[in-house]
Amino acid sequence: MPACHARYDVRFNDGTGVAVGGGPRYQAVVDMQEERLPDDWGDPGPLVSAQLHRWWSPFVRSIDYAPVGHRKRMRLWVDGTPRITRAHRRHLRWWLPDEDPPPDFDPEWITPP
Repeated sequence: MPACHARYDVRFNDGTGVAVGGGPRYQAVVDMQEERLPDDWGDPGPLVSAQLHRWWSPFVRSIDYAPVGHRKRMRLWVDGTPRITRAHRRHLRWWLPDEDPPPDFDPEWITPP
């Protein structure tokens, strides 16, 4: 399946209540690597699976994307606790492989005589 890169702005609760918290203490930016089927136009379509690629938040020590409960629903775990989240996707694109050769690779036609 084709891989996609998705970036989300995420707001989450403080771990004690049901409502999503406000302010910078309860916000993070999350990058996910998602497996998606292509739609009719070749753009990323329905989601098949996802895994956490990286994240950023100044007030959080750790974020994981793991199952919770007996139904194995996936959820963000912030600092070791599953949280209720609201996410806004910034972008969704196909994951492009690195086309650049390694830095020490010099083909013969580039090396001077």
